[in-house]
Amino acid sequence: MTLLVVGVLLFAVCCLLFASVHFIPSLAPSIKANVLTKIAEDAYKGIFSLLLLSAFVFIIMGWRSAVPEPIYLPFSTVHNIALILLACAFLVMGQVHVIRESDY
Repeated sequence: MTLLVVGVLLFAVCCLLFASVHFIPSLAPSIKANVLTKIAEDAYKGIFSLLLLSAFVFIIMGWRSAVPEPIYLPFSTVHNIALILLACAFLVMGQVHVIRESDY
């Protein structure tokens, strides 16, 4: 059970790191501007890439270390109903797309 918790925590922290590295340039451009004044743009891009790559590697490590456990297994009839509803949804979305394209 402890490996599951460690894996999930590693996965969550690294997903947060991955998202925060992506959101800093768009949500906090002043932080990016301050960093760019202190270091060159190429160094910033290198650090940005290394942070994303390390986050991605740790996400994979966390995902692989978590042992999957089935929490809920639905009945087989529910699975068939879900597939039928999914097919109907795709048909409806396709028809809406065709109708909107013909309006233009």
